[in-house]
Amino acid sequence: MAILSGRGTAFQVPARCLIGRSALAELRIQSGRASSEHASLGWYRDRWLLRDLASSNGTTVDGRTLCPRDRMPLSPGSHLSFGGEEVWTVMDIAAPDPCAILVGAGQYCWGRQNLLLIPSPDAPEASVFANDAGWKLDTGNEVSAALGGEVVRLPSGYWRLQLPDRLPTPSGLTASYELDLSQLTLCFHVSAERVSLVLEQAATRRQLPSRACLQTLLALARLRMAHPSSPDAGWISSLDLAETRACSPEKVNVDVHRLRRLFQEADVHDAAHIIERDDAKRLRIGVGRLREMNE
Repeated sequence: MAILSGRGTAFQVPARCLIGRSALAELRIQSGRASSEHASLGWYRDRWLLRDLASSNGTTVDGRTLCPRDRMPLSPGSHLSFGGEEVWTVMDIAAPDPCAILVGAGQYCWGRQNLLLIPSPDAPEASVFANDAGWKLDTGNEVSAALGGEVVRLPSGYWRLQLPDRLPTPSGLTASYELDLSQLTLCFHVSAERVSLVLEQAATRRQLPSRACLQTLLALARLRMAHPSSPDAGWISSLDLAETRACSPEKVNVDVHRLRRLFQEADVHDAAHIIERDDAKRLRIGVGRLREMNE
């Protein structure tokens, strides 16, 4: 993620950032010499580019004035000035994480890599994740395409999505992901008190923290294990799954979002697809290699 340091604080830059005095700017500049829409900073393919928006008093990078509409790549340690007074230092230029901003409040909700839970991982109402077709938004009622700049209405308010250009999907194991969802075997250990889950891949075994949402994952696993030879086995509606779990459909959808985060925290590539949702709004566990052991 890109980080700018200035005014005694650090500012984490979203994928598209308006800089200026405007109330709509992500980075608000206090100097009266700054224009309302002074400059923009955005992630394009593999780098951060700063652009002056024909401001009245100019934008400089390490003392060099940008021509209007020119785009300047950022480097760590560079000093940025907007209007000649307020100076920000570039501390980091890593690729941005996805985020959402609560409209009118300026509250940020940050994701990690290819997964974002809104408004927070603790109380998710929706998840945004990337697949081969681009970014997707799952509100619990449907899965739809998600676009950067789009405003999404959720129970907590209106959220504007800030989504980076999706990075190429890594194949196999990478430095960022130790496990790959497509290669995993899920082994459920079930007792009267709790459900625990061990992820197995080749010689690697990783036990996930015990969470209540694993009960929902177990219910989906049992549906798929009931017909292991059928490629279409395991689909169920949220309403029917809620009835099976003796809980509300809202609880099922919260569990879906939490399960995605749980697998991401375990460094699983393609973690968001631990739960699949089809056009008929049915759910299914996204892994076919499953075992259940009673303790």
